[in-house]
Amino acid sequence: MTCTTGIFDTVYFFDAFGGKPVYMNFTSTDGAHDYWIKVTNQITGDTKASVSGITGLHGMSNYQTQYTTTFELLDAAPSGVSDYTKTTTNGSINLYPAILSDGDSSSKYDCVLVWSCSTYAENVWDYMMNDTAKWSTARYMANEKLSVQFEPEETTCNMTKDITVKLPATTVDILAANGEAPGINFRLPISCRDALGDLMSTRHITAWLSSNDILNSADTGTILVNEDSEAGGVGVSVRSSTTGSDLTFSTGTAKLGATTVLDIAENDSVESAFNVNLYAYYKVYDASALSTGSVVATAQLMFGYD
Repeated sequence: MTCTTGIFDTVYFFDAFGGKPVYMNFTSTDGAHDYWIKVTNQITGDTKASVSGITGLHGMSNYQTQYTTTFELLDAAPSGVSDYTKTTTNGSINLYPAILSDGDSSSKYDCVLVWSCSTYAENVWDYMMNDTAKWSTARYMANEKLSVQFEPEETTCNMTKDITVKLPATTVDILAANGEAPGINFRLPISCRDALGDLMSTRHITAWLSSNDILNSADTGTILVNEDSEAGGVGVSVRSSTTGSDLTFSTGTAKLGATTVLDIAENDSVESAFNVNLYAYYKVYDASALSTGSVVATAQLMFGYD
């Protein structure tokens, strides 16, 4: 961009904030998530500069300043700030931290019409808050526009490592007599975080176990038998160490009627790792078919977010 000011002229730098904060409100389309960010801005460089050279065309790149913009993520929605708020749903918010004018400083009082008077600062504040597309070229030569997007990743959970559980050896006699055989305790190590490193969960999280080895290929069940198993009539079941009850597994990614093994409420602490304590053991499903051999089963830990 160029201007036609001469050696005795001055250009001015100011922002659209006018010493006031702007509150950016980012909301999800379903209204489930609502984030507030307080923004302040200050021109930290020159607020005016003398034009260098004779009357004529002057390159804008010769006139520079600096500014500092501060963003503060708030813990809760502020009150009484409706006049200072810009809201978007899955979009961006435009801010103007630097403006160049050859007319006057931000305190310049001007009237477009007799009944439409404001300072330059008030005028550009209205432009910014109302997202005015066409600015006055008689007043303002250029501006710095920041298009701010805020897309925080929600809290997600993962197992910190894969687990292989090896059950102790048993005999057909024990299985036939008791319908089951002693197993082993184990735990699932789980860590939860979001992109901001928050220590509180941003949403409700549940976990359950899913398997493609459910007995008789049922949608849900408590006994797992993999096709690689050699033994007959026996599979693997898992109990909760907390309740002592057998877990129900689901197939695929849907929870269906699977047992919840982890439940984290929104705003619950996720600072520490979670351990789901379980107990795996042999479970007879057909006593008449019992035979020796290996017993194999697999399962996956699934997470649900809402």
